Amino acid sequence: MRISSGIAFAALVCALALLADSDQTVPFPAGYRTWTVTRSHIAKEGPSAGFHHYYANPQALEGFTTGKFPDGAVANSNARSPVA
Repeated sequence: MRISSGIAFAALVCALALLADSDQTVPFPAGYRTWTVTRSHIAKEGPSAGFHHYYANPQALEGFTTGKFPDGAVANSNARSPVA
């Protein structure tokens, strides 16, 4: 059974978030905000509450379409927490 690329992408992002060291930072790719937004949502409650946006560069979009991600494919997750 084939898992849709959107579900696979979401699972990858969640797995990476769980494995990330909160003391470490990874710079966002240059120009990522000009990439295609593949998904946005608002988490209303819990530790992940806030706005979540997912971006993909042209190579990653090709990979989501074909199932084969070429070299240079990059997807990015950006979360903004609400201000209390």
